[in-house]
Amino acid sequence: MDITILAPAYNEEAIIDRFINQVASVLEKNYNTWEVLIVNDGSTDATEARVKAFMDVYPEHITCITHPVNQGLGAGLETGFKYAKGNVIVTMDADCTQDANLIPQLTNEISNDTGVVIASRYVKGGGMKNVPPHRLLYSKLGNLFFRILFGLPSRDISSGFRAYRKDLVKRLSCLSPGFEVQVDILRRVKQLTKIKEYPFVLVDRTVGVSKMRYGKLLKAYFKLFTKKNEHN
Repeated sequence: MDITILAPAYNEEAIIDRFINQVASVLEKNYNTWEVLIVNDGSTDATEARVKAFMDVYPEHITCITHPVNQGLGAGLETGFKYAKGNVIVTMDADCTQDANLIPQLTNEISNDTGVVIASRYVKGGGMKNVPPHRLLYSKLGNLFFRILFGLPSRDISSGFRAYRKDLVKRLSCLSPGFEVQVDILRRVKQLTKIKEYPFVLVDRTVGVSKMRYGKLLKAYFKLFTKKNEHN
């Protein structure tokens, strides 16, 4: 299996080294052909320099694509989908909140029938650790409400830790720009493929600051729901 780990990154200089080391360690043990594709989304710190330093260590396995200005998670994913070489693309956050050891379990579930596998906090065995209570509440209620509103088959609609079959996401364009992109992708592909979930425990980040703002995300979800024209 050829695999690409796709991780958009914005101002993650403090954690990006650890992220790449963890992911590369798992990939070296489990895959013959692999790449880590970092989309540096207009970072103003040393994120790009840190990634390029790894390109000297893994010249055939690490790729960095840089947006000149910050465009948002959706733009980062769309760029990554365009340039990813792997037959299976695993999207991850570059903040080490997601266990890289789960990558093989996610990719093993990809098949001709199943084109998306979500590392899910809301199936048996999943959860969140060291996350503030108010964020737990917002996340659970938001996932439940918008899962019903959009008619999505998965319990965890906002997890960014996912495995995709390449042919499924290559056709996507004009993705929503922010964190709502995770829902945007699911609503577009839900009629095209089976979507599975695999239990996953998210650990709150210990370095850096989360870029997610729940108020802004809620507005983006409602805007996405009211859009009349879908682009595939």
